[in-house]
Amino acid sequence: MAKNAKCPVRAIVMQTYFVHLPMSQVTRGRRKVESTGDLWRSVVDPTGQPSTMGV
Repeated sequence: MAKNAKCPVRAIVMQTYFVHLPMSQVTRGRRKVESTGDLWRSVVDPTGQPSTMGV
């Protein structure tokens, strides 16, 4: 894959696919995830980790 200095990207893996995201989108702002919300639970449950992580 050719690199373009004007458009740096970050490669991530989603399920079994590599996804290239522009760095401007990746770094445009800080996101927060509620530790009691469904999104956090969907991330933590498959790993078998406790949902409160030491709290």
